[in-house]
Amino acid sequence: MPKKERNGSVLFKSNDAGQLTVVLFDDRGCKINETTLASDEIALSELLRLICIKGLMFFGEGLSATDEVLDQLSKAWLTIRPKMVVFSGDLSKTSQDSLRAFLVKVEPSIKRLHFEGVENTPDSLLSDDLIYAAGRLDGLIVVPWTLRNINIGDETLMSMVDTDHTSSYFFVTECLGITPGGIRAFVEKWMKKWMKTGKPKAGAKSTFYELRSDWDLFELTLCECANVTQATVEAACGAIFKKEWITEVDRRDGEMNSRMYFAVQCRSSNRRLEIHFDAESSRLHYVDEPRPNVALNDLINDVWDSEMDYEDDDAGEDDDDGDFYDDEDDMNYPEIYML
Repeated sequence: MPKKERNGSVLFKSNDAGQLTVVLFDDRGCKINETTLASDEIALSELLRLICIKGLMFFGEGLSATDEVLDQLSKAWLTIRPKMVVFSGDLSKTSQDSLRAFLVKVEPSIKRLHFEGVENTPDSLLSDDLIYAAGRLDGLIVVPWTLRNINIGDETLMSMVDTDHTSSYFFVTECLGITPGGIRAFVEKWMKKWMKTGKPKAGAKSTFYELRSDWDLFELTLCECANVTQATVEAACGAIFKKEWITEVDRRDGEMNSRMYFAVQCRSSNRRLEIHFDAESSRLHYVDEPRPNVALNDLINDVWDSEMDYEDDDAGEDDDDGDFYDDEDDMNYPEIYML
């Protein structure tokens, strides 16, 4: 019997009684089916055996990603091909072996892997070896609610340098394995991949980009990582980057605040790399829990906010001086304030 493809989302959530609820949505947010399975007899693989799951898999509240759940989802005869997987629940009953087996299962299709506000993460559950099992990713978020020993470091960061996606990101908090030397190695490899000497080829844009969203952007966000601060990154990579500022209104008190970050860009390949040090810069990449009447695209906050775009004072004029991005011998340039 042919399997039915589901390109929307599937939500797993658990209640206090240990019952697992599985909810299927189509890509428009219409609820297709909701089933609650008893904790002592989870027949999850049987429930999904005639479905080819694509789109989003979201492990939400409670113990929604236990070993028992992940082991059933990893069965060879079950077809799951999600492009995005989000863990946002309690991981206290999740082992590295079961999680790794699940990531190997979805590796052919997964492009974005998120650990958003996960709770009770066991020591050393999240590591370079574990993330490696998911293959090459375009987006990675590791932001646990309760912080433990997160062994994610330079190796995971370097594995993402070859992504070709137009919007890519790496957002981690309190990862001791990320180092200034690793950041510099990543930047140098990124520049070697995308940097081209000389002017843009015929047909390429030669004027200054008015909007931040015009670029194929890689956002690297390092929040409260002990070995990586603005000062240490500037010391390791200061000759490569320039400083930029985003000025925005604080929604709590209405005050104008400015956030500094580092950036380098390559006009001829339309690529831009940014390094941020605060959580707010990556909020747009968060994914909301699937719910009725909310389309899949609206769950993914990966859209450009007009407040994040900017205009340069010389917008619309040829900017020959600014083309240093494509000339590795001219890396010193004025700071640009982003308003």
